[in-house]
Amino acid sequence: MPFPLPQEVWDQPRFVSLQKLISLKLDSWSNSPTRRLKDKADVIELIKVLHLPRELAVDEAVHTLYLETWDALAAEL
Repeated sequence: MPFPLPQEVWDQPRFVSLQKLISLKLDSWSNSPTRRLKDKADVIELIKVLHLPRELAVDEAVHTLYLETWDALAAEL
């Protein structure tokens, strides 16, 4: 999954969507699971705190990882 590269510079900060943030974090973790473990933990916390739906529209490249993470959390409840 390619990291977004800005084409313009703005005076005010611009942010990626929540779906994109989760996609980037899952992709980062999947490519380096030991070094990027915090990215996976961040996704878990976002799911828990924001009560994110299982159907969240994350990038197709990490869709299965999101579902596996969501399902694992649901199984622990």
